[in-house]
This record gives sequence, C-alpha cells and structure tokens, in this order.
Amino acid sequence: MIRSEILQEKDKTQTRLSEECTSIHDYLLKSHIAAKKAAESYGFTLKYAELLNLPSS
Repeated sequence: MIRSEILQEKDKTQTRLSEECTSIHDYLLKSHIAAKKAAESYGFTLKYAELLNLPSS
C-alpha cells in the first residue's frame, strides 16, 4: 500500500488523540487544532463549510 507522509501523520495523530482524549468533544476539539497545525506545516489551509440552521451554543 502506498502511504504518503500526510496520511502517516493523520494516523499517528488519530492514535494519539484516541489515547489521550476523555470525550468525543475533547477529541473533536483537539483534532481540529491538530489538523490546522498539520495543514500549516505542509503549506496549505483548511476551509470548512458553513452549516445553516444550526442552533446556537
């Protein structure tokens, strides 16, 4: 199987987050931060869709 450097980083991050997070909310927050840092280190930015009709927090 061909494995790129970025896929290896994704797998490593998922494993680390699964071991250290205490809830799904914690996992989602930390994975968002990790994705942003990884994107910056590889020279690209992430763009997320805006979801309509979501209740405000």
